[in-house]
Amino acid sequence: MSVAYVEVGRLLKPHGLKGEIKAVLDMAFSDMETFFIERAGTVEPVRVNSIRDGTNSLIVQLSGIETPERAQEYAGALIKIDENDLPVLSEGHYYHHEIIGLEVITTTGERVGIVTDILDVKSNDVYVVEGGDGKEHLIPAIADVIKEINIKEGTITIEVMEGLLQG
Repeated sequence: MSVAYVEVGRLLKPHGLKGEIKAVLDMAFSDMETFFIERAGTVEPVRVNSIRDGTNSLIVQLSGIETPERAQEYAGALIKIDENDLPVLSEGHYYHHEIIGLEVITTTGERVGIVTDILDVKSNDVYVVEGGDGKEHLIPAIADVIKEINIKEGTITIEVMEGLLQG
């Protein structure tokens, strides 16, 4: 039985002299004791010694990484967790990996494109949608715009507000 992993962050670059690493991480998972790190095509479990706030990132200390040189080996690696460890979200809430790849259509049935990324901004998420014409659309994840998310069908239905799809 193979394990499915879900990306929850990324290791950026070494920080300081003790093997700490700057990281971006979904804060819902910042209290986990073990992560899986994917680098060079392999996935390995690592124990988290500590996570603290840094400037524009988190500072992570992983077990067995005690020098900047060793930390550099992990720069750019993906932070993942076992999909089975994901907490169940309340109805109407979704993990990013569930949204990315969904097809966006309008309430009138017009195809807009595919969600390729999600931007975390202070007020709400913004879905980055790549249109079939190569144009990129930024769709705010707000109730006035997002009318339905149907994971089983693989679609997000939006109400097009004035100026939303122009550019």
